Amino acid sequence: MALTNFCDVFASVHENGFNRIIEQVAAQRPSLFHYGTSSFVDNPSLLCCKPAWVHPEVIKRGNPIVTRIPYLPIPGYVGNYGLEFNFSLTKLQIDFYPTNKFSLPAELGTNLNKQCFAIKAAACAGIACPDQKILDQFIIYPEPYRPTIVIGKKRKEQQPASTEIKTPQRGFPFNRENVLCFSLELYVVLKFEMEMWNGEPVLGLKLQNLEIVDIKPEGLENSIECYMRSTLRLGILPQLRVAFNSIALTIGDFISIVPTPISANVPFNPSVDNDTISVFLNLQTP
Repeated sequence: MALTNFCDVFASVHENGFNRIIEQVAAQRPSLFHYGTSSFVDNPSLLCCKPAWVHPEVIKRGNPIVTRIPYLPIPGYVGNYGLEFNFSLTKLQIDFYPTNKFSLPAELGTNLNKQCFAIKAAACAGIACPDQKILDQFIIYPEPYRPTIVIGKKRKEQQPASTEIKTPQRGFPFNRENVLCFSLELYVVLKFEMEMWNGEPVLGLKLQNLEIVDIKPEGLENSIECYMRSTLRLGILPQLRVAFNSIALTIGDFISIVPTPISANVPFNPSVDNDTISVFLNLQTP
């Protein structure tokens, strides 16, 4: 059966294509994958996870390898100093049904269900932790709190020192030997889903499940997963829904390319199968 038996245009992209694009973006725009405070920006070799490969043109043109981020503030500290830290996304891969690009954790059922796809993200991060002697040098002692007890007469109470979190302007003295690094892996399983919204079809992404690999203790891992799951379902994925009938590519004034409606012949659009994502389209003229 021809792929266009039930549509005018058929387009398909293999998972290898997506993953190859991600690898090229990481090599040519490493600053999208690596973040750090000033010491890590000035010396990317200090990153907990260094770039696997940076395109020579990035270095030749002097483009940034690490995106500069603010110092990590210390709640209650009234000085201008903060902790230096770094974060890197070291791997980002996609696997369309069936499972073969990477193995899923047992908590996610090992294999993908039909029409599902998985995203694997590996990250590492680290904090440059000052030693005790350094911290002692930067302690700032505010005016101590002086509680007063008055009997039989009201008196304005003195308020404790402010605990407002202050934005740091500089980092503590940096010691590369004190950079504490850790890594983690995240797996997210998603599925395209068509639903009705105010009488019209809407295409969105539905979270099937997610798993962070082996954070201890188990209660901490479950708590972080719960927070991430809630953020995706309530905060991020609802923003990605698209009115299906409004998707159109117009060429001049004489032709439009629109998605093929869902039917018995085209039950999924887009369709995730055979390691590819496929889209079925129709041509329309005025």
